[in-house]
Amino acid sequence: MVRIESYHLKGEQMNFNFSEDQLLMKEEVKKLLDKENSVKRNRNILEGEEKFDKELWNQLVQMGLTATTIPEEYGG
Repeated sequence: MVRIESYHLKGEQMNFNFSEDQLLMKEEVKKLLDKENSVKRNRNILEGEEKFDKELWNQLVQMGLTATTIPEEYGG
């Protein structure tokens, strides 16, 4: 049996709490999805030719959600 020992890193502990910006983003996304989500809209996507809702996607782009993993200095 392989034994894995833990060790302590020196320095600050990792903070996994959401920042104020992240909490604000969460609320804004929730508002958008609560407003835009409907059975009709979902049915159109499931039964239609399009595989996603372009209008909703564009709103998410405008909110900056598609660039959250890109550093600010590169336009994220």
